Amino acid sequence: MAGTRDRCRIKAIIVGAKGVGKTKLMLREVEDQFSSGISTLGVDFRQKSYPDIIDSFGQPVAAQLWDYSSEREESQSFFDKMNSTHYRGAELIYLVYDATNEESFKYIQAILENNPEQVQKFQFVLIGNKTDLVAELVVETDRGKALADRYGLPFFEVSAKMATDVSKAFRKGLLDVIEKHAPKRVLPSPLAIEPSFANQVKNFFGELGRGFIAFITWPFRMIWRGLNGLFSSGAARMEERHPTSTTTQVQERLTPIGAAGAKRSRDQEARLRDARIKAEELVVMLREAEKHAEVVPQTRFEVVSSLRP
Repeated sequence: MAGTRDRCRIKAIIVGAKGVGKTKLMLREVEDQFSSGISTLGVDFRQKSYPDIIDSFGQPVAAQLWDYSSEREESQSFFDKMNSTHYRGAELIYLVYDATNEESFKYIQAILENNPEQVQKFQFVLIGNKTDLVAELVVETDRGKALADRYGLPFFEVSAKMATDVSKAFRKGLLDVIEKHAPKRVLPSPLAIEPSFANQVKNFFGELGRGFIAFITWPFRMIWRGLNGLFSSGAARMEERHPTSTTTQVQERLTPIGAAGAKRSRDQEARLRDARIKAEELVVMLREAEKHAEVVPQTRFEVVSSLRP
């Protein structure tokens, strides 16, 4: 099933003897029109989108319909042509016979009977055309249905002229291809829902073993709790005997690096205080100097320069 960015494309082939109405069926499905006297020479091709048919990945389906001219002798080697350029990539085959022509029905029979292994590789739809010619019918409905049941194929009797069940037959083939390629839903195993007897026994002994270990280790856990409480009470009594031993003092004693850092901080604060005092003294000296008339701005600059360390 070839895919594009926004749709799924299914290649389908319309097969049947000459004159069964393959081209008329294709035109009726794609263009909804009927033209008499049309004969295909070689290959004819049409494409139709089905926005209402969605594949398993949420993409609308588009069908490529290929119509080939056929002769009676081709039925013996029909599947030998499936590797050719026109047939390659096809997944769906519509087998068409003329309900008023016995030979066209035998042509389809020969294709199915001579290629039993190949029949399993493709999706087929068996179509009996020209059912509107009631007076000329020679292939009964029961015969067509029996042939389809023998190979497990869907079967439709249609009329391209009257548009009877044509779209239904084409859509059935597309839906079968989509269903064939749909991801299989895997149901959970019953063993995953209800454990087996062996698993139940294993779980029982696992719980029993955990209980036995808890029972054996109970005295040791009690002793550990007692020792932990004893050490905790001893630490509390030591704190009562030495109330001046605060947490900060203990940390400074145990971490000399932290104490040295604190000392450096105190020294920096002292130097900052001294600098502020000198700055205040400098301001006072400047104000005193401005009171004298002989003091000029250059003198202020010299005074400030002389006071710099």
